[in-house]
Amino acid sequence: MATLKNSTTKSQVKQILGYLADGKGLTQMEALRMFGCFRLASRISDIKALGYIIQSDFVIVRSRGDNKVNVKRYFLNEFSPETVAKRVSDSPKQRYENALLYLKMVDKVTSNTDKALKIAAGL
Repeated sequence: MATLKNSTTKSQVKQILGYLADGKGLTQMEALRMFGCFRLASRISDIKALGYIIQSDFVIVRSRGDNKVNVKRYFLNEFSPETVAKRVSDSPKQRYENALLYLKMVDKVTSNTDKALKIAAGL
């Protein structure tokens, strides 16, 4: 599992992952405005290192002087905790830990979470 460097990085990863988990796409300018994130590509890399599948496409936006430019928009693919738990690693313990981390990051931990994740991870 990836180790995030500092509290700002952890906070931005949590905010970005939560935003993407709502099914929304995110560009660099949107990340800067919403989360104060100057390095979206680095945060996306951090999220990928946690085992998530991030997809991207190019969208046309207007820049200064009314010019049209292509920018990358990132979005999360298959963010189900069970899917992530099964895909991330062959180690049941690692699958469990990654799925639990995901749920904590998007604030979806419930009283039955631990039991369900252990079953999904095969523990």
